[in-house]
Amino acid sequence: MQILRYEIEHHAAYPWQLVQGRICHLRLRTGEALQSAAVLYGDPFWFSGAEKQPVLARSEMQPALRCSGEQYYSVSVPMRTHKLRYHFVLTLEDGDTVYLSELGVTPPLSESVLRPFNVPYVYAGDHPAPPDWAEGFLWYQIFPDRFCDGKENRGSEDFIPTRENFFGGTLQGITGKIPYLRELGVQGIYLNPIFRSDSNHRYDTVSYTELDPRLGGKTDFRVLVETLHQAGMRIMLDGVFNHCGWRHPFWQDARLHGKASRYYDWFCVYDAGELSRLPLEQLSDRRMKVNPPYECFAFAANMPKWNTENPEVIRYLVSIAEQWTREYGIDAWRLDVPDEVSLRFLHAFRTRMRSCNAAVYVIGEIWQDAAWWLEQSVFDGVMDYPLYHAIRDFAMTHTDPLETFAHRIRRWYAATPEAVHPYQWAFCSNHDVPRALSLCGGHEPPYGLYAGGLPGAAGDGGAAGRQSERVLWG
Repeated sequence: MQILRYEIEHHAAYPWQLVQGRICHLRLRTGEALQSAAVLYGDPFWFSGAEKQPVLARSEMQPALRCSGEQYYSVSVPMRTHKLRYHFVLTLEDGDTVYLSELGVTPPLSESVLRPFNVPYVYAGDHPAPPDWAEGFLWYQIFPDRFCDGKENRGSEDFIPTRENFFGGTLQGITGKIPYLRELGVQGIYLNPIFRSDSNHRYDTVSYTELDPRLGGKTDFRVLVETLHQAGMRIMLDGVFNHCGWRHPFWQDARLHGKASRYYDWFCVYDAGELSRLPLEQLSDRRMKVNPPYECFAFAANMPKWNTENPEVIRYLVSIAEQWTREYGIDAWRLDVPDEVSLRFLHAFRTRMRSCNAAVYVIGEIWQDAAWWLEQSVFDGVMDYPLYHAIRDFAMTHTDPLETFAHRIRRWYAATPEAVHPYQWAFCSNHDVPRALSLCGGHEPPYGLYAGGLPGAAGDGGAAGRQSERVLWG
């Protein structure tokens, strides 16, 4: 028996273990292929017979993926109750049988000394439960200022889009394009921020209760949402709750009155005495690499950071999102930079959104490996940047050979349970990265397609100005 060369591994945690409803998805990894693998499972307190032997069922595991000398096996088992114990029975190539439990790899052991893996009592809200409609859903990203103004003219062709200029896109213009979008096969639209702001990208929110007047009024928005729903389509809003804009009234109150302000603790301030002495023109310089006397987003000092550990801030921001969801029938939220937002906020957000719409879909903008975030059950899925980077480096920039691409895809697959794949947000470009066809040396229209579990077409790709082609469709 040569156990060491198999390097058998499993952990009772995501992504090795994923519970969805009454189904538990299990995965294990070995260094080399086994002759067979099975799992014995049941309720930890369910016994039978005078000797009180545990009642266990057996399911055979199937090879799911081979990656760089590693073999992954997976199986999905039903949970008769809300708890689960399990251990693996593995047959090596030489015919010997070993167990895998919390004790590690051992010879077959009696139940009296075996320490099985466990799934604790499963409450509905403790594990990912994406809405059924979100599986494989195809989203169309719209950068509102750059899409359509609703007029017969087709917009300006005389200047290149930048972070500062405006092209005049409106909500009415988007509404007028819904038949076209539906004809494309799009199932829903994702809008970059639409709340009142000072910039064309609108990630510097001045008021969460107002629509940016450049885009139109609340009647225009209501018509947009109703028209989408009548067409059998859905809408997703961009929730920017990590930071706000410089002119947000709560931040101005904190800046001017320091610790005397009701809102001082709503932000992450280092030195109250310096707040009122820092001029705004310095704050708008994105090249600033030294933080001002408060925390902000990405050294962008004109976007002060909310203190999302503060219960008052949580109540304020979550209530705003709840109001929009209830009043307008919002179907989904994309949360901006949620890895800088408190876990307490994220739990409160998803819980409240589900309370007003049981089928709401919440996705997080996580650029790195998102296993930890998915394990926390605060998102129904994440923007799949590891998959995007693999596709970009192979298919767009041609910096990776096929072998490297295959390796990265297998690694991506192994890091994410199959059950989550249909709800991940796969994409080929968006507003934060260059357009796919620009990277390929081509040309594309100003939109992004996103799909749960399926790479979509190219996106806005840094709508602040990475391309000079027409950016406003009429």
